[in-house]
Amino acid sequence: MCDIALVDANETPGRFPQLEFDTLPYIFPNAEVGAQVYWDILQKYAVNTELKDVKVLGVATIAPSNYAGNKPAQKITDFKGMRIRAAGRTESWIIDALQGSPTSKLPPRIWGRRWRED
Repeated sequence: MCDIALVDANETPGRFPQLEFDTLPYIFPNAEVGAQVYWDILQKYAVNTELKDVKVLGVATIAPSNYAGNKPAQKITDFKGMRIRAAGRTESWIIDALQGSPTSKLPPRIWGRRWRED
């Protein structure tokens, strides 16, 4: 166990279902608004249920969500067949809808693989 941790609910799909909405693309106009809305929703719906055993110190969002990859994607059809890392279920659904192939490797595994290939 630990005394303090940074947790991304989307890295453990299904564990915190009430917290997984923040990865919807363009749901917030910017990260500041996203963090405030996310905080308010956590306080109203999750603090006494899914998060009852922890003390939430703060939240962060990355908004709007953008694609960052090593292959160009100028139009929606460019995603067809691409393997794209998805942090959670919502992102996987979006990638599926774009006819891409979601992969769920955790960040440490991606970086470890990246450095070994160089």
